Amino acid sequence: MSPGLFIQLLVNALTIGSIYILMVLGLDIILRGTKILNFAHGQLYMLGAYVLLLFFQTLHLNFALALILSGATLALTGALSYLGVFAVLSRRFTVSTTFSYRV
Repeated sequence: MSPGLFIQLLVNALTIGSIYILMVLGLDIILRGTKILNFAHGQLYMLGAYVLLLFFQTLHLNFALALILSGATLALTGALSYLGVFAVLSRRFTVSTTFSYRV
């Protein structure tokens, strides 16, 4: 194995590992802050990648500007999903809520 190939594989492994660590840390922050396990966390990351692609290639924006805009778009999407779904569910179903029907 050539040294150039080894360095490229090492950089790729560190990059992918860093992405996985960031995803886990984001999931941990959401879980600790809201006490809700968000199963759509991976879908939001994928949506962010597609929004970045839309801004960068389709609208021909600068990469840094597209990255900032996609982050703002996903922050707004996350806030709206929290307010629209999770906040309503957390008010409706508290710890003392029973799921059995009593007459």
